Amino acid sequence: MKKLIGFLLGILLIFGRLAFAGQPLAALPLGPLPSDAIALGESPATTTCTHPCIAFSFTASTSSYAQGYNFYFGTTSGGESATPVNSALLISLCSGTSCSAIITSPSGTGGVATSSQIAPNATIYATIEACATSAATGNLVCSAPSNEVKCIIPLSSSDIASPTSLAGTPD
Repeated sequence: MKKLIGFLLGILLIFGRLAFAGQPLAALPLGPLPSDAIALGESPATTTCTHPCIAFSFTASTSSYAQGYNFYFGTTSGGESATPVNSALLISLCSGTSCSAIITSPSGTGGVATSSQIAPNATIYATIEACATSAATGNLVCSAPSNEVKCIIPLSSSDIASPTSLAGTPD
């Protein structure tokens, strides 16, 4: 019986996506998930955030090995940092092939990660990589970066302090 189940799972993996409750699994791990991986169900999982923040949307990796995602920011085009914005691999960002994530300023709420680069009137260039843990080495292995997106954080009236101590003298 175990051989038959293994054979059938192998066929499903070779000829199509393995499905659970009618939804394809977005990732089948090559190795164990990193112990610090953040699942949206376990972290702030909201669709809104406090200003300033960036809401990203993207299409899931088609790799069966992808376990999660890392975001990279820079202040110039092509100048993204080699260190991801998120402190741990972000998982469960997708519903089918449609994915989203919110990254806020350190004072913000509602995001899966924070970045001090997110500030009113700032311009940020961002890429994302799909990642998995290698079963052979235990190291995190990531894809090539996605296309780059330019995000300009809007300036809001709440970002500008009002003048105070206005006085007037009649003439």
